[in-house]
Amino acid sequence: MKFLRSIPDLPVNARSRLEKKGLTTPAKLMATTDEELLKIKGLGPMKIRIIRRICEASEQRQPVLE
Repeated sequence: MKFLRSIPDLPVNARSRLEKKGLTTPAKLMATTDEELLKIKGLGPMKIRIIRRICEASEQRQPVLE
C-alpha cells in the first residue's frame, strides 16, 4: 500500500479500488492489462502510463538478492 501512496496525483478513490483488488505492488500492477485498469474509476490512459513508468522504475531499483 505504501507503493500506491508514492504515485503522484493518484486519486484516493482509485487508490482504494486498487487496494481492494489487491493491486498494491509494481509486479501486480504490471501483470494487469490496461483494459482491466481502465475499468477502475479514477484511472485513465494517462494515469495508467504514469503508473507503468513508476512500476518499471521501481522494479529497476530492486536490489538483487544472492
